[in-house]
Amino acid sequence: MGGLLISSCPTPTPTVLTLPPSKHIHITDFPNELISFILCFADLQTLHHLSLVSHLFLQISRPLLFADLAFDEPEDICVITRLSNPRYGINDRRFDTFLDLLESPWNSIARCVRGIQFAHIFLEGRRHQYKNRRDVRGFAEKLCGIIYLKMSRMSWVMIPPHLKEFFLAVPAKQIHFESVGFEEAASFVELFKSPLMTTAFQHLSMYNIDVKHTSSLIDHIGSFKRGFHVHAIDLHSLINFHQVWDSPTTMAQISVRSLHLEFGPLFLPRIQKPHPVPRDELNDPAPRIELDSKLLRLILFIKSFLTHVGPRINALCIYLTTPEHRPQDSGTPMT
Repeated sequence: MGGLLISSCPTPTPTVLTLPPSKHIHITDFPNELISFILCFADLQTLHHLSLVSHLFLQISRPLLFADLAFDEPEDICVITRLSNPRYGINDRRFDTFLDLLESPWNSIARCVRGIQFAHIFLEGRRHQYKNRRDVRGFAEKLCGIIYLKMSRMSWVMIPPHLKEFFLAVPAKQIHFESVGFEEAASFVELFKSPLMTTAFQHLSMYNIDVKHTSSLIDHIGSFKRGFHVHAIDLHSLINFHQVWDSPTTMAQISVRSLHLEFGPLFLPRIQKPHPVPRDELNDPAPRIELDSKLLRLILFIKSFLTHVGPRINALCIYLTTPEHRPQDSGTPMT
């Protein structure tokens, strides 16, 4: 005989927030976790104002205010008017002020930082002169909770030497380089030997990276032979490694999550274009193309890389536009 089965488990009683008997409810009556959740929906200006209200709001709002820092030159400052615009180089001054805070032995901001982004900074002709500082490596080590570091649209040679030391010591777990130029191969080697790459080699993203004189990288091949996990890389950046990642043994240690391909004359700017070879209409009806020897080596490297690493690629992104019109990463970088 069929019947209705009724569970004997008791219905859970909802949690009720009990407040003290009073005509007025004070903000301190709420747990900090609840206040922190509410403040997550506030904008930065509101958080800044609240941080000045009380020590409680300062303690809760500070991790939200300084979690993600962006030092990015305003996009409305075009190249032509940069030198005459009073806002030109404003982020150089802001970053130097941030270093002042890190230099303080009583700072409580460093442990709140989860990510830093730099773009259009350290520009040629900037008006700001960075302060000479000691122990910038110690400043970087204070960022013990940092997760990601993103640097884009800059030239590595324009970064002051003592600030390079700061960046190379940042203990970020994820790094993202986009449109960064390395005029000297030695700087690229220094990057891969640094503590920064030691902590972030498992989550590396590179777009449109340009390294001059890559032939000298072969002298430091040991710095590039480790189990890199590349979160994302495009073809333009990949060819910089053609002399240090060319062996099957090295490729076997590399994994790529997403590979980005762009069609057009963008990833071989320094290679001579293929030129047609005259053909004999009677003996050779098909047109032939003679490839430059360096271009041929790059093609063979890309083919070998796709053969060994391709099966482990999770996503293949193909763009039909130039890099400057390519869709940019949205939201939090490298999640």
